Amino acid sequence: MEIASSSQTPSESQWKTYVDAKKRKFYVNHVTKETRWTKPDILNNNSIEPMTPIHQKFADRSDSARNSFITPRRTIAIRSDGCPKNDLIHFFKRDEFKTALYENHEAMKIYNECSVVRHAIHRIQKDSDPPAKFENQPLFVRFANSFADVTQPLPSGWECISMNNRTVFLNHSNKETSFFDPRIRRFETKTTKRGRSVPSRSSNQIKNKIDHALISKCEDLRKIAQDNFPQIAERISKKLMLIERFGGLAVASLANDLDITLALSMLDSSTEKSKKTEEGDSIKLFYEEMKKEKLGKGPSRLCWKVSRDRLLDDAFRVILSVDPFVLKKSRLHIRFEGELALDYGGLSREFFILLSRELFHPNNGYFEYEGNDYHLQLRPRGCESEKERKWLTLCGKVLALAIIHRCYIDVFFSNIFYKCLQRKPIDLSDFQESDADFYKSMNWLLENDVDALEMSFVYSSMVNGKLTEQELLNGGDKKIVTNSNKTEFVELMCQKKSTRGIEKPLEIILESFSQILKADILNGMCSSELKRILSGSLELDLNDWRINTIYKGGYSDCHIVIEWFWEVIETMTNQERFDLLLFVTGSSSVPFEGFSALRGNDEISKFCIEKWGDATSLPRAHTCFNRLQLPSYNTKHNLKSKLQQAISNGMSYSIE
Repeated sequence: MEIASSSQTPSESQWKTYVDAKKRKFYVNHVTKETRWTKPDILNNNSIEPMTPIHQKFADRSDSARNSFITPRRTIAIRSDGCPKNDLIHFFKRDEFKTALYENHEAMKIYNECSVVRHAIHRIQKDSDPPAKFENQPLFVRFANSFADVTQPLPSGWECISMNNRTVFLNHSNKETSFFDPRIRRFETKTTKRGRSVPSRSSNQIKNKIDHALISKCEDLRKIAQDNFPQIAERISKKLMLIERFGGLAVASLANDLDITLALSMLDSSTEKSKKTEEGDSIKLFYEEMKKEKLGKGPSRLCWKVSRDRLLDDAFRVILSVDPFVLKKSRLHIRFEGELALDYGGLSREFFILLSRELFHPNNGYFEYEGNDYHLQLRPRGCESEKERKWLTLCGKVLALAIIHRCYIDVFFSNIFYKCLQRKPIDLSDFQESDADFYKSMNWLLENDVDALEMSFVYSSMVNGKLTEQELLNGGDKKIVTNSNKTEFVELMCQKKSTRGIEKPLEIILESFSQILKADILNGMCSSELKRILSGSLELDLNDWRINTIYKGGYSDCHIVIEWFWEVIETMTNQERFDLLLFVTGSSSVPFEGFSALRGNDEISKFCIEKWGDATSLPRAHTCFNRLQLPSYNTKHNLKSKLQQAISNGMSYSIE
């Protein structure tokens, strides 16, 4: 087979002309995997437009920092097994699929025009045929992927690549590939209140796992019984022996046994208590230290008036002009230009969210994305100009001020960056995810004999296409790596790799950061805890959101308008949900403890939905109290339309 020369118009460039063994011309579209004997006629719509790359759909929406900034935050509901093919089966069988289809113009067009897609949907819905059966049909794959929430980052362990003009999704955890996007919508979060006679949705899942879980806890239960109930410990031990011997049969017969139930409750209580103590004590101690230092709680007050249109310029003006001692001691009040509002926490939260999106945006050249998870790290640069030094100084001060005033930022950094803020040494484990090749090579040195390798204490790297070498210590080029000093070599390599090229920008950030918040006050926490108090939770749990929502003005969890509200939340994209949070709370971040720890004016203030206004009114919000005032709309469509209108056009404040 050979390629024939032919003149093609730009619109026909996706088609290629080939000649078979019998010298017959035929045409191949490598985008849609379509072949034909007749020349494609664009004017008669005989060709199919190439699929828009998935990653472009969201990026084309807006060039503003608010929409173009990529955040690793993702929405979670009931955790799936991470298989997009199984998710597709559940999705197509849900009642909400019809509504989603009608609202998706691209999918609706494919569905109406392609009988293969209609047949595939019918087979999946009726006979539960696996979607993999239709994976060789590009139009069906395109149809299914049009329901993917492209504003979500890919799940952990997944990667998207282009292969033979088709988008392929790789699951590195399971060593599997799929043409289906793993971000296919899942409607799994509805938690309607049930009576006693009806089991909860998760009861079947719990029942399937309880046998194995109970058997694995037998030794712990014996110890709990011996320590807390010595008088009945022998009796409990005999019952546990039955469970170990007969498994599920014994578990079923002892399901309501008082002794086993008592021991289990004590075990769960002690486990939960130790977990909370381990995870929460260091953060609690940190905030107590801040309280002793009266950071952000002094008698003075900083009142900053900023413009939404010139937020970054105003931040340079108001923050860099204040003495660091005044910055760290004073209370903070924000006013947005042209908006009348009192800052009881909501305006400050929004200020740091919006500022962080602009200040740390990779397009500015000071930070860059690390790997595929959209965590930021410093970009190597010289920092010779005054502008560069001022920018990095502002970065350090904004990070410290956000921590002091308990306002989250909308960016996540690499684990190494958090350790640098704490001035902690970098170890090999910090590179396990960010640089797997470096981690494996250094780990190999630690586990194997290196005496014969004749390596020296030198760090080698490629700079502008040239190999450069830097000594890890004085005289490093003459010091040979041996089995006795290889641990020191690995430690020096980790330290050098973590700061290579970013020494000057990192020094500027650390200096301005420490002027407000000393590193020793952060030493009691690990880097993951610093990440939590600075950026909040990485995940938005819809179940946790609904459980920790309160209602006022006549609304309740079972009110029809509230049911519609949560159904609308389910159909939103990842970005739209975070925009709603920003609209109601002033922050698109959720505390690492979840929605139960959502803060208002220096105290816990849960997400609240209050009945207000009439069906012609738009929803409005009180960000300082995390309260959404939602009119009682007559249809779900009207509620969705009004809510989207309020979110997209309602980011301004006024005094009621």
